[in-house]
Amino acid sequence: MSTTTSRKRRRTYTQAQEPTKHTLFTQWSLDRGVQIHNVQPAIFPGRGVGLITTTKIKKDSRILFVPEKAMFKPDATVFGKSQSKTWTQKASPQVQLAMSIMRECRKPESQYHKWKATWPTAEELLPTLPLFWSKTLQSHLPPSLHQPLERQRSDYEKDLATARSFAREAGLEWEDDDFKYYWSIVNSRSFHFKPPGARPGFMVLCPFVDYMNHGPSGTGVLVRQTPRGYEVDADRDYGMC
Repeated sequence: MSTTTSRKRRRTYTQAQEPTKHTLFTQWSLDRGVQIHNVQPAIFPGRGVGLITTTKIKKDSRILFVPEKAMFKPDATVFGKSQSKTWTQKASPQVQLAMSIMRECRKPESQYHKWKATWPTAEELLPTLPLFWSKTLQSHLPPSLHQPLERQRSDYEKDLATARSFAREAGLEWEDDDFKYYWSIVNSRSFHFKPPGARPGFMVLCPFVDYMNHGPSGTGVLVRQTPRGYEVDADRDYGMC
């Protein structure tokens, strides 16, 4: 989020105007109970999409609240406790969420298309992830990143194998690149959620909060889970953009 009111700074973003995909998604989120206070989406050239303030915000003020009912969760008909197929028992939380959102977004009539429209495309997202770079490019990474990258590659390959098992049993037709995209979406913007009494928790997608997924932690807001959902509060005073 921007914290300055200078004219020069104001020229560095483009506000989302009607009827853009961002304003349509904002209304979609509100209709599902997401509470949005004094912020709106904005496009920052070269930096993607984030949030700007629409009025001054005081420290500790509530900016966003996403109730549990607005979250996207793994499909319980496939990954619920009653399912006993071997591959479902091996499915990681990331696979469960990625396969669920991929199946949902493949439906022409899905209500989630308004949300997906605000995500980066595969062409925009995948080239930014070292996991999917060529070996030549990966060789230029600092040595300290090689081991984490190998661990991530192992996780991805296991998840892809599980997803293929799912596709065979469900009779679905999709390319590995489809799963790669949704797996990357989930790994870059999902949250862990554990409702009261649930054991264990699970991964979810939170509408609107994911506009802030690209910022380093501790750089403007406090995000925390409550028994009712996820809330986002300002960790400092903000001026109006």
